[in-house]
Amino acid sequence: MPHPWRPRSGRHGWETTNLRYTASGMPKGLIRYQNSGEFHFRTFSCYKRQPLLAQRNSYSLMEKTLERVRQTHRLVIAGYVLMPEHVHLLVSEP
Repeated sequence: MPHPWRPRSGRHGWETTNLRYTASGMPKGLIRYQNSGEFHFRTFSCYKRQPLLAQRNSYSLMEKTLERVRQTHRLVIAGYVLMPEHVHLLVSEP
């Protein structure tokens, strides 16, 4: 498993951490930045990177769902890119 990265305690650079992992493969001890007022870059992909978003009407369904989530949670979506097998999203915190 690749090393996780976290901001270094200073103004510049990154450093690796020696995190332990749970039985499910999730890292323990991650630093979480919440309520920072910043935008967050998110990427997520379809199951097993299948090109499910290339199917007919998938993009419009994804956009409708994204708009519903945006309204429900009062998010600001600065931008997004829909690809056949994954999505990039720049979003504010609720």
